Amino acid sequence: MVAENSRKNSLLSIVPTGQLDQLPDGEDVLLRPDAAGRCIGLAPQTLARKRHEGTGPHFCKLGRLVFYRAGDLRNWINLSRRNHT
Repeated sequence: MVAENSRKNSLLSIVPTGQLDQLPDGEDVLLRPDAAGRCIGLAPQTLARKRHEGTGPHFCKLGRLVFYRAGDLRNWINLSRRNHT
């Protein structure tokens, strides 16, 4: 399934739910919370809590469905890097 992003006039790829264990190439690839969680090592429930608290990666809503852009997941991971505890 492909959705059009009117802001950039580019096509977004939506990754179907399945056995995905690493972030796909491309910034605009859309992942459902279960696939995103598998890629970054978090449960879908943890991502839901982080969405509610505003502490997780940026997300998109298309109707009632939640998606994460692969680029936003990478950015969130990079912003979470620390030099010490």
